[in-house]
Amino acid sequence: MRAYLYIDQLVEVTPWSASAIRTMIARGTFRQGVHYFKPHGPGGRPIFSWQAIVKYIEGLEVAEEEIPFANGRVVKLDEIAKEAQRLLRRGT
Repeated sequence: MRAYLYIDQLVEVTPWSASAIRTMIARGTFRQGVHYFKPHGPGGRPIFSWQAIVKYIEGLEVAEEEIPFANGRVVKLDEIAKEAQRLLRRGT
């Protein structure tokens, strides 16, 4: 399975139609930066992370405070915030 899929490819491997997927985007079920990306800008075609879609289907949703990157690394926002506060305190 490919790591990233366009809507038409996602339709082939999930029970959803293209219109259902677009509705899930519009309703915020699929979140940009988590489930899909638009590397070519706001008008570009959404590209879905298969790993994030599988987690959604299996109920293993990525927590909102985590951001998965294309290289597989997951950044936790609370850890970044703590590190930023530590650096700010150190700089004063």
